[in-house]
Amino acid sequence: MKKITFGLLISFILFSCGTTTQQENNEGELQLTEVSLTDLLEHPDNYVDKNILVGGIVDHVCRQTGKKMFIVDQNADNRLRINVGKDIASFDVELEGNDVLIEGIFQELVVDEDYLSKWEAELGSQEEPSETEHAQTELGEMADQGEHVGDMEQIQSLREQLETSGKEQISFYSVECMKFSKKESTE
Repeated sequence: MKKITFGLLISFILFSCGTTTQQENNEGELQLTEVSLTDLLEHPDNYVDKNILVGGIVDHVCRQTGKKMFIVDQNADNRLRINVGKDIASFDVELEGNDVLIEGIFQELVVDEDYLSKWEAELGSQEEPSETEHAQTELGEMADQGEHVGDMEQIQSLREQLETSGKEQISFYSVECMKFSKKESTE
């Protein structure tokens, strides 16, 4: 009888520990919000730092690193940068032109004069800044919106955007992709 009671007690303890871990995992997960690309870009403040599911057509995949891609919807003006997450090595160029579903964290990058000054300082610390058609610094890479211009040209363009906007800062949005899938064709 003691062996049976002891065995049941051990089983109960092991089962309880497993259940507690599962509850903690469920409580730690972010709620997933499905949103259209249009709504996401028209009302970004509603989604910043939230786990979202958004679909779009892959417009461009970075050929240099594969670490980012851009999606659009039927209105090609609605364009969103998608960055690889921790479990994704890179995006394949063959995704271009495909409908995809992206699950990830919606993020905001705020660019102001302070950001641009730090970026210039980062460039100045390089031994030989390059006039490449791709960002060469960490701050430049974060601000890259797929224009394929060098850092200095991008900094100048952003300063002009700030001046034209009359605002102290401008925001760029992206998604840190945790999972993605190609939508199946309905043809």
